[in-house]
Amino acid sequence: MPRGEDLGPAWSEMVGEERADVAEQLGFALADLHQRTINGLQRDGWAGFVPRRRKELLQRHRAGGVPPVWSRQFEPFLDGIEHDDPDRLLPLHTKLSFPTVQIRHRPGGWLLSGVSDFECAMLGPREFDIAWTALSVARGKRRFVRSLLDGAQVEYEHHDLELQRRLLQMVLLHPDLDLARWMRRLGVPRTATLDALARHWFPM
Repeated sequence: MPRGEDLGPAWSEMVGEERADVAEQLGFALADLHQRTINGLQRDGWAGFVPRRRKELLQRHRAGGVPPVWSRQFEPFLDGIEHDDPDRLLPLHTKLSFPTVQIRHRPGGWLLSGVSDFECAMLGPREFDIAWTALSVARGKRRFVRSLLDGAQVEYEHHDLELQRRLLQMVLLHPDLDLARWMRRLGVPRTATLDALARHWFPM
């Protein structure tokens, strides 16, 4: 049976309720992955990944056009993040988004039918996966952020700043992030702080 079509083209055909349902399915897929055992992933990889990404972060995003008012906040915002409890590190896809998800239309809606591109799989905190999917698929829409979190079995409260900060921290570390482009796409809050950006991009 065909695995279906890429999520990107199908997403443009969906109405709001269908998109919310698919966002929840993406959350289910992440929750399922995070419970699995995948051999060959290094448990100490996260401890090396974080300082490496932090080192590259400032230079990369300044070169990409991120204003200093934002970039000078990176270091204090990310302090301590590399010291996550090793027991919290789970198998991550790292790129679950439009190009890596296949979907099929069925009577009554859309069904997630496949996930591809596991080449960048690694061990890390589950929020790293959730943050990238939330940013790239939900794109600042509260309804879709909540649907994704519900599917991923993440407990949260209305305006949960602690979780919002955590998601933005994870996004800032992602190798594929073009921060200036996402700022143009999703906009930035009037208050130029990373806390405000976290609330703006991951509304709950």
